[in-house]
Formats: sequence, structure tokens, C-alpha cells
Amino acid sequence: MDWPVETAGRRADRLARARHLAAAKRWELVGTVWQTRRHLRTALLDLYSARTTAALLARKLSAQRMVVKLLTGQFAAGTVSSFVVTQARIALDGTRLDRQAAAAQVQQAQIQLAGALGLAPHALRRVRLDFSDLKILPRDLTRPQVRQAALLDRSDVRAALEQYAASQSALKLQIARQWPDIHLGPGFIWNSQLVRDTQWQLGLSLPLPIMNRNQGPIAEARADRRLAAAHFLAVQARALGQIDSAVAGYHSALHAATTADSLLKNLRRQLQSVRAQLDAGEIQPLDLENAKVAFDTGAQNRLAAWIEAQQALGRLEDAVQSPITLALASVRAAQDGPADPENP
Repeated sequence: MDWPVETAGRRADRLARARHLAAAKRWELVGTVWQTRRHLRTALLDLYSARTTAALLARKLSAQRMVVKLLTGQFAAGTVSSFVVTQARIALDGTRLDRQAAAAQVQQAQIQLAGALGLAPHALRRVRLDFSDLKILPRDLTRPQVRQAALLDRSDVRAALEQYAASQSALKLQIARQWPDIHLGPGFIWNSQLVRDTQWQLGLSLPLPIMNRNQGPIAEARADRRLAAAHFLAVQARALGQIDSAVAGYHSALHAATTADSLLKNLRRQLQSVRAQLDAGEIQPLDLENAKVAFDTGAQNRLAAWIEAQQALGRLEDAVQSPITLALASVRAAQDGPADPENP
């Protein structure tokens, strides 16, 4: 039997180091989960873009067909040249090719989304997806606010911080090992006076102090702590650099999306004005169809700008590792987990 008596609080130092290492591994798991969410969001955004693009091209194709039909009639009447009709048909064929490409992109995006969810491609055929979150673009994000959120919640920063704390606990443990442990236990000795007679006694043992008082392991632990500190500062600097770049890119993309919104509003007003002029008999139906084509083209440009802004927002969320567009109640519900039906 042996009863070790640890000195200088080494048990607490070992437990603290183990807790910090376990916390670092949990934050690494959070980083892996975030990568899965990033892949899923990207696939969902690609599917939304492909479906919306296909719908806009279908509407534009319908208007261009009418343009070709009207121009063909005017050419038969001798009011326009064959060159004008040919140009309209070329534009129609180009839109038809774009629509076919968009249909292929829809199928590919569905396959990618199913793969991100870990499902078979046919599993999403009858599933109705909600893209409402992809239509939100926050406009009040500031760099200090985003930086603070990242330093509090970003997994690699928190993992590096826990690793530094673990190295600090390891250093304290090596410093505490300058003082030896004590071991208590029963022992026995032979009685030299009587044959085969033994005498029990309480044994006490401790290692002799090393001449350098554990300075070698202490120096190694200090070096590990400096390395952990340098690693944390490097991770933090990299995170802040990604955040600054993502914030700047998002604000630029948001400005472009705002400009595209303004342009589409003007095109909508122009289309309404052309409809009113047609009802008043001031213009021909061809002018209305051309206005429809111009509006659909503007809608495509607006969609492209919004997709770019959403991609920039995704890069910003990746830099922060926090869903910026998610409501606080949803975040808390995800953190708390599902309610217990037996103990609501």
C-alpha cells in the first residue's frame, strides 16, 4: 500500500491544464461545425441564384419572342430592315442558351445542396425550401462591432487562447515540481535478534531534491508558453485581417446592390410609363416589349449584385464565425437545445 501526498497544489494544476486542453478541442469542433454551415449556406445560395436566374430568363425569353414576332410583321410590311429582325433573333437565341445553362445550374445546385446535407440528390425533389434569410442584408454593421464578436466567438481564436491557458498551467505544474512529493505506506523490517520475526513500521519516502530544482522542465514549459502566446497573437492577427477585408468587401458589395436596386426601380417606373403610353395609343406594342426586355435585364443585374452581396456577407460571417443574419432568439434556442417535453 502507498499513499502519495502531492505538494504545492500539483493536482489542481494538472486538472486546470486538462480542462483548458479539453476546451480547446471543443472550440476546434465548433470550427468544424462552422465549416459545415458555410458549405450548406453556399450551396443554398447557389440554388437560389440558379432558380431565380432561370425564372428571370424565362420571362425575358417570352418578351423577346414577342419582339421577334412584332419585328417580323413589320419586316413583312416593309417598315423595318432584315438586319433589325436578325439582331432580335440573335438576342433571342442568346437568351435561350442562357436559360438552358441556368436550368443545368439548377440541377447542379440541387445536387450540391443534397451533398452538403448528406442526402441523396433525389431527396430534395419535393422539399420546399425557404430562401427568406438570403434576402436580408444588414446595413448597420460596424468594424468594431464585428471585431468584438469575432474575438469572443471565433473558434480558432478561442482555441488558441485555451491552449495558452493550458501552457500556463503546465508551467505552474513544473514550478511546483521543485518540491518533492511525499509517499506514506506500511513497511516491515527483519528483527535481527529473532529468526523469522518481523516488525511492521510506517514507511515514509520522498525523492531527493535535484540539484537544479527542476529548472530544465521549467525552462521547457516557459518556452512552450511563449510559443503558445506567439501562436495566439498570430491567430488573432490573421482573424482581424480577415475581418477587415471581409467588412470592406461587404460594404462595397452592399453599395453595388443598393445602386442596382435604384436602377431597377427606375426601370420599373419606365415600364409603367410605357404601359400608360400604350394604353393612350401614343406608342406601339413593340416599345412595351422592348421595355420589358430592358426591365428583365435590369432584374438580372440586380440579382447578380445581390448574390455578390450575399457572398460577401457569407465571407464576413466566416471571418466572424457567427451568423449575422440570425435572430438572437434563434441563436439562444440553438444554444439551449430542444425543450424537454416532460419538463418544459
